[in-house]
Amino acid sequence: MRNTKRAVVFAGDYAYIRQIETAMKSLCRHNSHLKIYLLNQDIPQEWFSQIRIYLQEMGGDLIDCKLIGSQFQMNWSNKLPHINHMTFARYFIPDFVTEDKVLYLDSDLIVTGDLTDLFELDLGENYLAAARSCFGAGVGFNAGVLLINNKKWGSETIRQKLIDLTEKEHENVEEGDQSIL
Repeated sequence: MRNTKRAVVFAGDYAYIRQIETAMKSLCRHNSHLKIYLLNQDIPQEWFSQIRIYLQEMGGDLIDCKLIGSQFQMNWSNKLPHINHMTFARYFIPDFVTEDKVLYLDSDLIVTGDLTDLFELDLGENYLAAARSCFGAGVGFNAGVLLINNKKWGSETIRQKLIDLTEKEHENVEEGDQSIL
């Protein structure tokens, strides 16, 4: 049995709560001892209280990370209508997550197996690990599943660099934050 909890981050808003719940349930079906951070602006505390009980029975925990005020003002328009402003929330992971390594998962995916091998991947000096994108503009990676070197992101102020680049380029990128990352 594992003693350390593995950090996982989701981001979304209350309008997307069913997708978030489905993704979390699929994750917990195949994995335990998780510390799940949910970056959000409007999900009620009552929802967190209910889900937290379920996770604690599995040796896990759920952290409500509210992105409010000047910390998270999104004025980045995007040419792709399917991109919600909450997708940019992943920039703020180092502000909330204390673990050195964190797995970011999009809220609209289904986990179909044990992710232990992914969590144990050695990131070395890399900022993150991701799967190469099969679709989209140019060569890149899919930002829906990211194993992030959170220690490096924090020490090298990656959040601010991402914000600065997004402010400068948000009207010129094809795939929102995925292009920026």
